[in-house]
Amino acid sequence: MRMFFVKCVGIFTAFGCSNYAFSVYEMTPQEAFYKAVESADVEMVQKMIEIDPLLKTSLYKGNPMIWGVLQATRLKNKVVQPALKKYAKIIKLLGKSAACLKIKKVDSEPFLPLDYSLRRCYSQIDKALIKFEQKPSSYVTKTAEEFVLQNKVADKLVEELEFFLVNKIIAMDVSLRNSKFETTAEADFITNLKDVKGRALSGKFTGNISVEGGIEQFSLSLYTSTIFLAKIEVEVNWQVGENMDVLVSALKVSKEERQNGFGGMMLDAVIKAICQLEKSAKLELYAAPSDVDKCDENLFFSRLVSFYKKHKFVPNKWDANDLKLTIEEGKVLPAYKIEK
Repeated sequence: MRMFFVKCVGIFTAFGCSNYAFSVYEMTPQEAFYKAVESADVEMVQKMIEIDPLLKTSLYKGNPMIWGVLQATRLKNKVVQPALKKYAKIIKLLGKSAACLKIKKVDSEPFLPLDYSLRRCYSQIDKALIKFEQKPSSYVTKTAEEFVLQNKVADKLVEELEFFLVNKIIAMDVSLRNSKFETTAEADFITNLKDVKGRALSGKFTGNISVEGGIEQFSLSLYTSTIFLAKIEVEVNWQVGENMDVLVSALKVSKEERQNGFGGMMLDAVIKAICQLEKSAKLELYAAPSDVDKCDENLFFSRLVSFYKKHKFVPNKWDANDLKLTIEEGKVLPAYKIEK
């Protein structure tokens, strides 16, 4: 242990101590390693692991090293993208064995890092931890090239869907203010866009207006030829003089299309449309996997929650199923700006 400590001091000397407000000579190897993890010092973490791989699964103050990542990347902290990439890389360096070690806190039962991350950390941390999980039986991994093509389609499709939804919701609002009866509306979404497989896309908008409650309900379905791709169902409570309350009651994607990004495109289009229509609004949804094998439910759940977080929804820290998104001044608020 003494020889190891001497080597650690040598590493700190070689790489400098500017990142730390403490003296390395007063630290144990475990404390030094934890501080490197907590401050996203990838190079230092890597060097220390090379000297002693057992550090990855060692404890500091009764908790595994990965706790340093989780504390630093909580949603209430402003963490920039480059730092999140470093923390994700550190999780990869720590490995699966470290990700399986439970965190112990005085005021709660022991919990796994992924469980904590889903409720309180950035989606990039979820994603890094999910990689250690078994993949659901029907899950298909996409290549980097496929993601690039998918993103190109997504940007254009979201823009067109946003414009389409804004016009339809405004028309429904006009009907709501002028009508004394419940009314319905239907419209076809027509586009020249094709998906990554070269299939022509089309859609269907259906809306219902409840005059008495000031409620608008609408759904948007997406198809290619006669094949169903995805559907989003939304309920809008748009009272005069009050903030808009929006419930995303359902987001359904065909099993065969779940890795093609259509659910995210439709969700983004709805969020962007609401931002255009209302300066202040709150969106809510409940994450629950549907049409999946019972044995795959938990595996899909973690991916589903992380998916919604990627689209700026913030989970309830006590219940990861319950997620909310806040719009102020026509922009989606990051979690660290939301009043708790």
